[in-house]
Amino acid sequence: DSQCGYLCQKGLVDGVITEDSDVFLFGANRVYRHVFSAGSNSNKNVAQEYTYEDIEETLGVNRLQLVQLAMLLGSDY
Repeated sequence: DSQCGYLCQKGLVDGVITEDSDVFLFGANRVYRHVFSAGSNSNKNVAQEYTYEDIEETLGVNRLQLVQLAMLLGSDY
């Protein structure tokens, strides 16, 4: 996660494909989830895109605050 977040933050990749959203804490700006399960018979598994900007705007927290929240909640970060 940390290497993918770094690559995304430096602009070397467009985004990160993962099922683990803590990649945002490592600097990722764009995350794609359910990519490999998309197209299955379940409508729940449709590829989704999340951006750091959307998280920041919706929750009103910056990256440092996300890290602090993750530590407070006891995530595996």
